[in-house]
Amino acid sequence: MAELMAASTLDGLKYIAELDDEAVCDTMVSTVFEVLLRKAEAGQPAVDAASPAIGAAAAKQLYASLCALFLEASKADESAENVATILEENGVATARAAKISASFNVNKEQIRWTLRCTGISRANVVGCSWRLDYHVRSSATGVEHVPVYFVSLKTKEKSGVVDSVDFTCSLEQMQDLLATVQDATKQVDRMLSSADQEK
Repeated sequence: MAELMAASTLDGLKYIAELDDEAVCDTMVSTVFEVLLRKAEAGQPAVDAASPAIGAAAAKQLYASLCALFLEASKADESAENVATILEENGVATARAAKISASFNVNKEQIRWTLRCTGISRANVVGCSWRLDYHVRSSATGVEHVPVYFVSLKTKEKSGVVDSVDFTCSLEQMQDLLATVQDATKQVDRMLSSADQEK
């Protein structure tokens, strides 16, 4: 998971090791969870508490990095051990990383539930079929000879339910759809190749 996280996020995690006061660290971590679970509005008090020890900019970066780490780890359903490993790789002591990852483990399912409730969850496209037809005549305009594509996308929900999304489109709309899919494929390939290069 660490290879998919932004470098600035990973850099921000090193500031946990610079917090000498365990209470300030605990406050920072608990505040992040409260904000992620919508029990608190903002994490400014925790940032203010950590600022004297590591500086205001570093405290803000640490807060943002912890938010990103916990959200991404929850989204990917990572284990507490993986979170502890990421923390340790970024200079956090083993005991502190274990304590933070234990807190993550306690809150992970609630974060996942919050993400499910607030996120846009779409079904995965698992298949596609199409056919070309010609619209020969219209009662409004007379003879047209316009190509019409009938597209059927097979989708699968997370629950395993398979469904179908059917629509028609013109030649121009089909070309736009094809270009969008090709662009998305290239973007995914770029992301995967950059992740492989970072390993």
